[in-house]
Amino acid sequence: MVWIDRIFKNKVKTNKEVNDIIDAIEGSKRTMGNFINEVKQGYKLSRELEKELTYILDKRNYLVHKYFKRVFGN
Repeated sequence: MVWIDRIFKNKVKTNKEVNDIIDAIEGSKRTMGNFINEVKQGYKLSRELEKELTYILDKRNYLVHKYFKRVFGN
C-alpha cells in the first residue's frame, strides 16, 4: 500500500522510478508503525482494518522486543 501510494503521488513514468521507490521503502530504517501511519494517511481505512493493523503491529512488537528475550533469556 505504501508503494502504490508513493508511486501515484509521485506520478512516476518509468520502471526505474518505481524500482527506486520500492528500494527506498525496502531499505528504510523506518518502523512498521511509521509505515502503518503512512498507510492510514494515504487511504481511508475502516475502523476494523485499523484495529487489525494495530493488532498486527502489537504482535510484531511483542515478538521482536519481548518474546525472544523471554525464551532465550537475554
